[in-house]
Amino acid sequence: MRAIRGLALMILIATIAAVIAGCSGSRGSEAKDGKAGVKTEGGETGSATMTTDAGKTVLSSESEWPKGFPNEIPKPEGVKVTASAHNDSGNMTVSIESKKPFDEVVKLYQDYVKSVGYAQALELKEDGYYMYSGTRGNETFTFTFSLDQEDNKTVAGALVYEHKE
Repeated sequence: MRAIRGLALMILIATIAAVIAGCSGSRGSEAKDGKAGVKTEGGETGSATMTTDAGKTVLSSESEWPKGFPNEIPKPEGVKVTASAHNDSGNMTVSIESKKPFDEVVKLYQDYVKSVGYAQALELKEDGYYMYSGTRGNETFTFTFSLDQEDNKTVAGALVYEHKE
């Protein structure tokens, strides 16, 4: 199952790169203005780096927290990273999965944002789904979790952190 997810992520990465290359008109080569269009690097490592005129984005299917992800954001045992992305503009997204109870995972991150002073901008609650977004100064933190409807045990989610300079 893990290998299938990794393969699916790499196909997604390749698709995104192809779409961006098609939209840039440069297909990964030098654009007419001398700036790079889209360049991808990576391969067997489970990650790809895309460079566009807007900057660099790193997509990864490696099961580790990305470098630079804030240490203060909870990274508990039993929560595993399934994919991540980060870019030059200060945005980091981490896809996670856990067998911990849904309510326990949600409460962990709710308690975190309350304890460090994020001001709630959005909260959405439904049965088996939770989304929160908050701000603190020039930071935004968003988390989204959903309970797998097939096994009713696996919690999948995303943590999105952005720091604007």
